[in-house]
Amino acid sequence: MNIQNEKVVIKRIETPGTDIVDSLCTDIETFMGQYRDSKPETHEAVTIALQNGIVLEAVREGQRVGIAVLTRTRFDRFQPHYHLAYIAVDATCRGVGLGKKLLQEVEKVTRGNVALHVGKTNSRAISFYEKLGWRTHYLRMMPPQRVQHVAD
Repeated sequence: MNIQNEKVVIKRIETPGTDIVDSLCTDIETFMGQYRDSKPETHEAVTIALQNGIVLEAVREGQRVGIAVLTRTRFDRFQPHYHLAYIAVDATCRGVGLGKKLLQEVEKVTRGNVALHVGKTNSRAISFYEKLGWRTHYLRMMPPQRVQHVAD
């Protein structure tokens, strides 16, 4: 697949509902593979983003091949307006520019007012973000009891 040669449309999902939440969560879980979160965590992020954030999907030939889930923070100055909870691309579409295209759309719709967390062992994702100019700003730390519930 070459993103330049194939018709991939990135669009905003604006219709909340159980069916779309379940479908998005299933695709996120599949696309994220070993780096997926628990179903309740994914469900919470998608539900909140559909209510008060942004959910983008990349579609090719009627099939969802990428997703970006942005939750709206309550901050105006202290932290960015948006948290990129998930950006995920179907394994069959990796390495051809779709993730880059999705991240560029994220930057566009948020006007660059966005941040994310990435697992410290997820070197592929870290390299991806760094190649696109993103930089580490903070190291996220949590108390031991919370760390047990959050994937690296």
